[in-house]
Amino acid sequence: MNCEQVKYELIELLEGTLSAEVLDQVEDHLRKCTNCSGFQAELKLSLEVVNEEKLKSPSDLFTGKVLALIEENQQHSRNFTIGVKKVLLYAAVMAIGVFIGAFTGSMLSENSIQVSENEPQEFYLDGLNVEPLESFLISN
Repeated sequence: MNCEQVKYELIELLEGTLSAEVLDQVEDHLRKCTNCSGFQAELKLSLEVVNEEKLKSPSDLFTGKVLALIEENQQHSRNFTIGVKKVLLYAAVMAIGVFIGAFTGSMLSENSIQVSENEPQEFYLDGLNVEPLESFLISN
């Protein structure tokens, strides 16, 4: 067996699931090859650490902190959603207002009195449309 084949079989060797024939070949290679035997030792140590950590349960303090962070994140998400909805509502109200204003303006322009260009326009100071602006300027 070469080094690549042995490294491929190492997990099964450590788990004890190799067939007798393959087990003999892998063990023979490990006795001869220091690189693979070193890799096997590191892999065995790594698996032991992982298995020890699997057995440990997190402390209640850690669990509480994680749950608090999850709740805080959910609250932040809710606040963000509410803020987005408010902005969309304001934008919709503004769009409706612009539409109504444009519609009203177009209706008024259709109904307004057309002033001919030949007639002079007079501007009045009072709301009764009696006194022309020119008379005020001339009298002073």
